[in-house]
Amino acid sequence: MDAQRSLEDLPVEFEFSYPSADALFGYLVMAISGVVLAIAVLIIIFGPSDSMVSMVRGPIFTQFWQLYPGPIATGAGVVFSLGSYLMTQHKTSEKAARCSHVESLLLPGIELPTDYQLLLTALGRDRYRLEIEKCPVTSQGDTTPEGSAVEPAGENIIAVGRNRTPLRLASLSP
Repeated sequence: MDAQRSLEDLPVEFEFSYPSADALFGYLVMAISGVVLAIAVLIIIFGPSDSMVSMVRGPIFTQFWQLYPGPIATGAGVVFSLGSYLMTQHKTSEKAARCSHVESLLLPGIELPTDYQLLLTALGRDRYRLEIEKCPVTSQGDTTPEGSAVEPAGENIIAVGRNRTPLRLASLSP
């Protein structure tokens, strides 16, 4: 655990890792169900108009796909959605864990000067830099009824800590 820092100690670089097994599982579920979905859709589009099945043995694997491509495609679509949901949940929990780690780095009750926000920059695999930056100028139309600035397009701004300090998440382009 890193020591808590004040505003004078910033910028600071730190390491933070989050288990990626959930992400790997989500990608695997999406990949497999995507392949099954693609095959089923191709069978629906280009499959045979009729199929002969043995009354004694029943359908073989390929005949089963030819007989029921719609239900197979539907099931694969549902499983693909489940994989997508797993990925979204993983990204959300990773973001929350990262923000929690940032909160633990800063002294409690830290107050930023007006028009300043924290900037968390991803430097590479598991490396981050936390610093203070001046807020971008917003026009009069970019505020909510409560008076807080609206998040500019393409930026990821969240509030951390008890004081709801604005934190912008950024990554360096490769």
